[in-house]
Amino acid sequence: MTRILPARVLAGVAVVATALAGGVAAAVAGAHTAAPAVTRRPTLHVSVASVAGRQERIIETTVGRAVYLLSGDSARHPKCRGACLGIWPAVSAADPTARGIHGHLGVWRHNGIRQVTLDGHPLYTFSYDTSGAKASGEGIKSFGGEWFALSPAAQPLRPVVGHGTQAATGTGSSAPVMATTGATTTPGYGY
Repeated sequence: MTRILPARVLAGVAVVATALAGGVAAAVAGAHTAAPAVTRRPTLHVSVASVAGRQERIIETTVGRAVYLLSGDSARHPKCRGACLGIWPAVSAADPTARGIHGHLGVWRHNGIRQVTLDGHPLYTFSYDTSGAKASGEGIKSFGGEWFALSPAAQPLRPVVGHGTQAATGTGSSAPVMATTGATTTPGYGY
């Protein structure tokens, strides 16, 4: 007994067969031609934001959040753990990329996190930053150090007081000063 299929079913079968044939043809063609390059947004980029009341060029994440480092924090001696990560979330990526930034990107794998590092410093965002146009975490002292937004040169916007630095004297100022080694001036990272 021969069964006749309704026209809708036949049309559906024809669509599926055409799609399968097209997929096979595309796969065969793709084996012989180069696939177009997939452009992904960089993990970190440079933007202008308000930092302590002035406009500064800073490093931001893909979603426009200011990037910070904590003085004295490192992969060897992490200061930001537990509750700290709730306020200062780690910048994470499996394969970080950057645009307009001078420094070496890396990944520090710990506690199930793939935290992005820049020149060996773990990077964070600040959960209370309300927009990409503001870095409100700059200069906050918490979790055993001070938080600094980063310039495109992968340096804190202002110097970090740490080992090898001296507090300003005779000025009544508690502003951080640069660590001086020989003829060059470099910021101290506190570790």
